[in-house]
Amino acid sequence: MSETEQHHQHTWQPTHTDHTRIAEYACTDCPDTTTGCNTCGQPLDTTMATCERCIRRARRIIEDVVHDIDTVPFHTAEIMGLRGIRYDRVRVTTSDDDARLPFGLDRIVEDPDAIAQRIEAAKYPSTAVDVLVGWARAWADILGDHAVSSAHASWSAYLIDHTIWAAQNPDTSGWYDYLGEARRVRTTVRRLLGLEPEKQPAPCVHCGGTVIQEWTRHGLDDQLRCTRCGLTWRDRTWLQYANLHTIHELPATHPNALVTIADAKAIYRGRLRPNLLDLWVHRGTLTPAIDTAGVPLTDVRGGALYRLSEIESRCPHDVKASAS
Repeated sequence: MSETEQHHQHTWQPTHTDHTRIAEYACTDCPDTTTGCNTCGQPLDTTMATCERCIRRARRIIEDVVHDIDTVPFHTAEIMGLRGIRYDRVRVTTSDDDARLPFGLDRIVEDPDAIAQRIEAAKYPSTAVDVLVGWARAWADILGDHAVSSAHASWSAYLIDHTIWAAQNPDTSGWYDYLGEARRVRTTVRRLLGLEPEKQPAPCVHCGGTVIQEWTRHGLDDQLRCTRCGLTWRDRTWLQYANLHTIHELPATHPNALVTIADAKAIYRGRLRPNLLDLWVHRGTLTPAIDTAGVPLTDVRGGALYRLSEIESRCPHDVKASAS
């Protein structure tokens, strides 16, 4: 294999899709093909069915739950006099319907909606965590392993150690249901313990994901993290700087983007007088972008849209210089 082939960067294009994810890809520059991750659908660069990022995310869910439990121990709730409540009890009702079995014996035991409601309705952290303990025991039964206890070190280690197996065997392990329930457990535990991350109003400038600030033993963490791509900022000041820098760079990085006048004022804030944009529109110096049929483009509210490159071309030279 030549050095060029060793350093070839594939450019994947989807060749087949199904109802849940992109399943197959082909490289536009070479004959290679690959499949999509069975969890996120992104092109795989390994022989596994699940990408490493999805494996890390799944393990992190369990790690987060254990960390949060250790941050605010359960005995805190016990001191408050709260009792563990079971939400999986069946209410026994009478019925004259001959088509139904008595005592609700023909109920749907594994109703996903009912499970989700049981997790979110928990008033005590251990009630939600019991769901994860159940998953660990279910996997152990399938694999014929030793019994898994309710101790953190037992069920959490088992789930983390068998994440790859579960992802590789989604039908046997119930992988997709497991991920959904594990995320609900983490959210519920954090809500009950008062550790729910603080969500930032602006999305990640890199991928558009949610930016959060997490709680630690010593209070709210200074560092902020994108839940989608994992990008971090050491504090809010750095996040605000990154957001402002990205917005100001839009005319250069996204010249064909369509924006409203309000958007343009935010992009050129501090570099262009806001009323100057209104003046350009009033005088007809700046006109809305049009489609192929010559019809002016508008946003969902009917507001006119302008192409950034058109606005940039009318900016004074000193404004362009400061933006470069």
